[in-house]
Amino acid sequence: MGKYWTIFLLFVTICLNAQKRFSVTVNLHPSINLEKTSFHYYNGIIEVPVRVDSLSHLVNISDEYYSENAILTVQYIPTQETWYSESFFVDSKPASIDFKFDENGKGAKFFVKNMTNAVSLYDTAQNRLYGKLVKFIEKEAIHMQKSWQLYGEQFGRNDSATIILKDATEQWNSKAILFFKSHSQEYFSFWWFKKQIVDQAAYCFSNDTSYFRRLINDFLDTFPEKYTHGLEGQRLLEILNRMITPNRIAIGMVAPYFKQINKKVNVLSGINEKYLLMHFWATWCIPCKKQIPMLQRVKNNASPGKLAIVSICQFSDSIAMKKDIRLHQLNWRNVYDKYNEIGRSFDISSIPYLILVDQQGVVQYIDSNDDPEISEERILSIVNEAANLN
Repeated sequence: MGKYWTIFLLFVTICLNAQKRFSVTVNLHPSINLEKTSFHYYNGIIEVPVRVDSLSHLVNISDEYYSENAILTVQYIPTQETWYSESFFVDSKPASIDFKFDENGKGAKFFVKNMTNAVSLYDTAQNRLYGKLVKFIEKEAIHMQKSWQLYGEQFGRNDSATIILKDATEQWNSKAILFFKSHSQEYFSFWWFKKQIVDQAAYCFSNDTSYFRRLINDFLDTFPEKYTHGLEGQRLLEILNRMITPNRIAIGMVAPYFKQINKKVNVLSGINEKYLLMHFWATWCIPCKKQIPMLQRVKNNASPGKLAIVSICQFSDSIAMKKDIRLHQLNWRNVYDKYNEIGRSFDISSIPYLILVDQQGVVQYIDSNDDPEISEERILSIVNEAANLN
């Protein structure tokens, strides 16, 4: 009961916050190669990739957001050695951003020419709080940068190097948190804590549960209730708690019983005498699409009536999902996991991802990176062998 009450409260929170919509028009100079440009935005819940018309240099992006600001990121990779990325705060005011690429320029080659109702996150002139933060943590930032330049390749392989890198990173984080205590009401402070400190900690301190407990205390001690009790803050605490007590699904475990918060859909219901193969994917994920022919062969070669497939689409546009379902002939049950509730229930951090569950809901097979031929053989072996015993 408690689990469903939590989901209900999360749904109510989303409904109350989902009253805002951002709209951004990005104008790319004709010199910019569209095929090497990508967009994604953070809406307060997830990072959402944007599918754009490769024939147009004018890109319109609009969606609901659930935080004080939505964050748009534009990336441009003209060569394998060159990489540019710009991020912006946007809100309910219609925004426009014009990009130019100056191949012969002496300074920044990919830059903003004009901008309206948007704030560049990493521009110290526009984002004055970022400028203050940079000065406040300058000493620790230089030390951390030099440490990673010297020992970065040895991280996780050499104990001494790993200790030096963790120590430098922790000093940098601690100084930033001290800064945020004086600017705790600013959304940028909360966003930096989440994006730069917690996300980085997931890599640097993945097995240090005491560090994540300290981060939880720092978060609750530093920020006001509008962040700690809000949708983003609750998601952040959930992430930190999972780093302390992982909820990873494993073979032999009973798959979690869940419902989507936007639709009353229980993916595990109605399997009866069938095995259930759950396929986690996204419209922008190329490896996911390469996996689809294997799923079709599994469906066709499994013992009749013994296997059901459900494809669970994450981090994608619903219109793009419907197009891909038709294009790639996903002729089985499809679920739109808009808020990533299903993926989070299984603690899935990468896609494509396959989970095979038997009639009792027990996980029999997991695949996150196997060769498709190996996956196909293993899944059919489990399903068909069980069918022959009955």
